[in-house]
Amino acid sequence: MLFHLFAFSILATFASFISGYVCEKSTLNNLASLFFLGGTFFLITTYSSVFLALLIYGLKRTIAGIRHYFSSTESIKRKALFSQIRLLDQEQRHRLEKQQIHYRNDHRRNTLFRLNNRKHIRLLSKSIDESLASGRDKIPAPAYKSLKKALQKNYRAENIEGLLKLHSKIMTFR
Repeated sequence: MLFHLFAFSILATFASFISGYVCEKSTLNNLASLFFLGGTFFLITTYSSVFLALLIYGLKRTIAGIRHYFSSTESIKRKALFSQIRLLDQEQRHRLEKQQIHYRNDHRRNTLFRLNNRKHIRLLSKSIDESLASGRDKIPAPAYKSLKKALQKNYRAENIEGLLKLHSKIMTFR
């Protein structure tokens, strides 16, 4: 309906302007100004009716969209989607917290393992040093110095195997 009205108004506008132009060329100025006035009226009427029709259509669509948004089915859909997203968020948070706890426990376990190793290395080094000191009179001086340096070197490097080999070497001097 609106399209037919728009097409009719455009045709009437063109017809009025063409008639006004023909009347102006044939020196009928009063009639030409009347046709130009009519063409201008049709043109303004056409554009204002199209503007109003589009405005009404836009308002109808906006109201329909608002009604649709606040309808009970859409509200239920939004609530279900919200619950689903919240559940996914909780699952992700649980997984990340679990990873973080696992990381912390691994870090603590490694720290305790290193501290325990250092403690045992210190005790082993102390035991080797006491064995070395008790057998000092049986070990030659250059060998004693080299064994003492090897003990310090293996202790600083936290080399358990080196300390055990050194201990067995010291025991051969007894």
